[in-house]
Amino acid sequence: MMNMSSSATSKPRRFVFSNVEEKELCEERLRDLGETVSEVAGFDMETTHLIVDKPVRSEKLLCCLAGGRWVLHTSFIERMVACGKYVPEEEKFEWGNPLSSGRLPSFPPGDLAQELAESAYRWRTKVNGSAEGAFKGLKAMLFTTPAKSVSYQRLIIAGGGVVLPSILSSVSMATHCFMEINKVPNLTVPLSEFVTNNVPCLLPVYLAEMLTSASPNMQDSLIPEYKKLLAQNK
Repeated sequence: MMNMSSSATSKPRRFVFSNVEEKELCEERLRDLGETVSEVAGFDMETTHLIVDKPVRSEKLLCCLAGGRWVLHTSFIERMVACGKYVPEEEKFEWGNPLSSGRLPSFPPGDLAQELAESAYRWRTKVNGSAEGAFKGLKAMLFTTPAKSVSYQRLIIAGGGVVLPSILSSVSMATHCFMEINKVPNLTVPLSEFVTNNVPCLLPVYLAEMLTSASPNMQDSLIPEYKKLLAQNK
């Protein structure tokens, strides 16, 4: 019988690990229980549960935030092992969930780990197993190194967004452009086109801010070159 997630979509459970000290042991224990553990190097789009010792800003964690997936403490596996099977008690081991208070490690207010934990719970409950993620409606163009483009693309798609080709004809359809201009010496699209079409050109870090801040500040993440052109066109 297929192992199904406890989310509203009833997807088959697929566990993935990030920042776990005893990763191999945890994977073995899950497989012994008949659970599926992802072997994908990057983010696996079929992930339902992310297991971490402590929330840290990684591609896997940000993708899980964007897609509203479970982000759980390693002790959830210990609970399953003790029961000898999967138990639908994720909320008791979910980072940021009030029901896990006192059970999981705590962090000072303002600490990055605390910020990520709160964001994990916020987005999981907001998305709640639906097909809509944190980036629903976002149509992005990317200008950075090939490796980083692949990583940012996975993040945007995990959150229900769309990545458009980095060509002139895409500008009129785009809602955002994420750019590291110092890493792309020869832009295929002039910055003036983004200004004309009211498409903000932002540092990629804004993607993380959209996930971890209740009120992300877009103006602070605009690249200086775009700001300069914007001021000239007022």
